[in-house]
Amino acid sequence: MANKIGQKIYCVIFDGKLSNILVLKLKYALSIFLVLLTLVLSSCKKEQEYLQNFLVVGETAEGLSRYPINEVVCPPDRCTDGDFYELNLDGDAITDFEFYVNYCYSPCYYYGEISLNAKQPNCKILACDTVLSPQILVSGDTLNQNKNWVSANMNLGGRSTSCSTPGPGGTYGIWIDQTNKYIGLMVEKDGYLIYAWVKVTVISYQQLEIVEIAQLKASY
Repeated sequence: MANKIGQKIYCVIFDGKLSNILVLKLKYALSIFLVLLTLVLSSCKKEQEYLQNFLVVGETAEGLSRYPINEVVCPPDRCTDGDFYELNLDGDAITDFEFYVNYCYSPCYYYGEISLNAKQPNCKILACDTVLSPQILVSGDTLNQNKNWVSANMNLGGRSTSCSTPGPGGTYGIWIDQTNKYIGLMVEKDGYLIYAWVKVTVISYQQLEIVEIAQLKASY
């Protein structure tokens, strides 16, 4: 038995024809392995670059979906009892956020308020540290996990007057008269995040314009 095994090893090693076939097969297998390894590494690199863990407000990024809106919420010609604008960032047909304008007017009473509401527990708004209101962002600010993200209904501003309290004394909210500023949003999903910024202008106490929205799939 030992002699037969030795003869087979001898043939593979010393028989030129058999050894050449073996070398060619090994080279072919190695080349296939290297090609597959290159594809895997390339795919991992692309995924890592795409799933960054932050988003810079107002700037472009790889994988960023950015589109203009230019929608006025509660314009005078149709704002009789309020208006709203819904956002669905993850494409699941369920509303994630809602801009809502609550408006009421009578001969002796005026009330207008603008709010941004997180409609799901995994949908969060970048909030101020001192008041429950969206933080006012400018181009160049950064969205990441190390921020004050809150899932709640938040007030942007409003005004309330009546015959007994006339004038602008009832005006409130940090977003009044803010032009082309940004709001940060985040949706927590299984295995990834969605960061988004919304560019808005508060036109008056009961009106705002949604100028532009951008969103990015990101890593935790």
